[in-house]
Amino acid sequence: MPAVALLMRDGQRAHKLAVQLKRESLLPFVPESSDALCELAENRHLEMLILENSRFGFLTPEDLVGHLKTSATKTEIILLGEHNVPPKVLADWAIVPTPMSRYASDAEVVQAVRGKIAAIGRAHGRVSAQARELVRPLAVLSQAHQSALKLSKFLQISAPEPAPDCLAEEVTADANSAAEILRLAKGASAGLRGEVTSVMDAITRMGVTRSTALLVSSAIKGAEKPLLRRMPLPLREWYQRRSTLNAALAAVCAQKFFGLSGDVSFVLGLLQDIGIAVLAATFQDRYARLVARARSCGPAHLHVIEREDLRLEHSEISTALIEQWGFSDELLSAIRFHHNPKPAEPQECAPSVVDAMRIAESIADLCDNRHPARRQELFRQLAACCDKGPQQSFRTLEQSIKLAVEIAQQFRASALDEAALTSLFRELLELPAAASK
Repeated sequence: MPAVALLMRDGQRAHKLAVQLKRESLLPFVPESSDALCELAENRHLEMLILENSRFGFLTPEDLVGHLKTSATKTEIILLGEHNVPPKVLADWAIVPTPMSRYASDAEVVQAVRGKIAAIGRAHGRVSAQARELVRPLAVLSQAHQSALKLSKFLQISAPEPAPDCLAEEVTADANSAAEILRLAKGASAGLRGEVTSVMDAITRMGVTRSTALLVSSAIKGAEKPLLRRMPLPLREWYQRRSTLNAALAAVCAQKFFGLSGDVSFVLGLLQDIGIAVLAATFQDRYARLVARARSCGPAHLHVIEREDLRLEHSEISTALIEQWGFSDELLSAIRFHHNPKPAEPQECAPSVVDAMRIAESIADLCDNRHPARRQELFRQLAACCDKGPQQSFRTLEQSIKLAVEIAQQFRASALDEAALTSLFRELLELPAAASK
């Protein structure tokens, strides 16, 4: 159940509200102090906080919210206070609260909480409290990775590329990110000629989106290392191959079929299956058997078997993890909905980016098992979103294999099996045209 914390001066009213929230199938907590609230937020995800606009010990409400920032990035706050709180004052808070009169009735407060919980479900792709709790202990990041992943706000699916100086300012402020972008720019895979003299020089020459994607993907790979160490070796090797294949092919499909950023799509491709690493690290041998069953059974889909066995699927876990890391709602929606035949809320994510992710995943599934059902699924994906038709699309993909290999190298991901991809696409091209109907 979604967790709601209440920190109020009037403890009797807080407990009374907690009883009513419990009747609404919510999980209320009434911490006795600001320290107790901070400890609670460190140990579980809080969907909502009802906070009285009053000083608690040495902390003002704004100070207290600032302390919660690292552990409760996606917590919604209702601030009970006077009517005349200027919005510009609240705009500077670490988590911007929704003001509400302290004189509102209990029924009005409960109704506001229900509305906020419903909005969270819509905005964040209906990620369950169970998924958030599962990823919570695994979402801890080093300071260097935190700084790099915050740059994900510069990865825009539908908006124009930001100005280089905006990114350069944030990268320069963090020594680790600055050193990493210079290292990446000077590497042979960046393809830059001449000496790179500064962070601004590197970003200007590589581009804002490419620079951001390189930094974010490097941080993702660093953040997932503790998960990989807990996975059985065969499962780990399979996951790393699949992750790179998803990312590189999503980038190629985005560029070739939809005219979109391959860099943003590469990052989304890395993230779409990161929930697999979380589930494997959590359930270990049980999950390894589940993956083996999904790979060996041609008509099966991994996420369907996950739902049957675990009551969760890896796209939800992936979304819960990157939600904790502070990624934008636009990217969260793309990850959450990529298994859906059609996005449930198409206005919140660009369908063509999600289509690129689906095509890449269908190819990865087919690489695991060249079953006719998987082949038909790939035909269906291509027919649904590509004007050229499946056969011409396969020809485009075959001609783009070297591009996919280069993209993987540029992002310093594990190597793609070029020979296996060539064999797969040639086999698909040799099928009769009727097979695509």
